[in-house]
Amino acid sequence: MPKRFAYLEGQKVRRKEAEKLQAAALEPLETVYIRKETLRAVWRKLHKGRDGNLNELMEDLLHRWLNEQEQKTSDLMGVLSRQKSQSGGE
Repeated sequence: MPKRFAYLEGQKVRRKEAEKLQAAALEPLETVYIRKETLRAVWRKLHKGRDGNLNELMEDLLHRWLNEQEQKTSDLMGVLSRQKSQSGGE
């Protein structure tokens, strides 16, 4: 795991050092806002079940969202191509 994510493994990282690592990173981090109530509810469910973890859940959700977006795009492209072929054939 890159050093800029060391805090995820429980390692202490000084703020200035973390800022330097972030500035040198190829991939910038982005802030994501989630309602506190939602995060707490998910955490309680995960903690009770003892199966999986929050990182896996977030990755699964983001992959599912990406797949849905790709499906919507391909569906839209199919509709547009059918409309174009129908209008061109008349």
